[in-house]
Amino acid sequence: IDVIKKIIDEYEQQSNGFQVVIRSLLQLIIVQYSRYYPIISEASQPSGYDEDIDAKFKQLFSYIEEHYDDKITLDDVANIVNLSTYHFCRTFKKITGKTFIEYLNLFRINVAETKLLETNDPVTQIAYDVGFGSINYFSQMFKQYKLVSPSQYRKKD
Repeated sequence: IDVIKKIIDEYEQQSNGFQVVIRSLLQLIIVQYSRYYPIISEASQPSGYDEDIDAKFKQLFSYIEEHYDDKITLDDVANIVNLSTYHFCRTFKKITGKTFIEYLNLFRINVAETKLLETNDPVTQIAYDVGFGSINYFSQMFKQYKLVSPSQYRKKD
């Protein structure tokens, strides 16, 4: 419900980059929804549908939510779903429409966005708290997704 309120606020304010913020928040809703409700009903499952893979990817999304602030490698996440790195990357992109790194960075940026608005922690601390090892890379990714720097984002509210 808080996410929906943020979407409504973003739409009403229409600040710079509001479309990107809304898109990111909608993706977050989709991920959360898919954890609790199967994406494909049993009657309409394609012949290649694998319930084991579906369950493992749900486990993976929970892992990301709990460990986004840690160093997460492709090998780590591929092992969680019991796939080779190559097949993991292909399957993840097919499921989410994003590469794993894009997804992880977006997840971290969304958490950082909340921390920027709800805390007075320095931007550098927030960058490290959400799992970025470099403030420069964090700032670059934040600006890519939110269209403003982290400091500008904090000042606008």
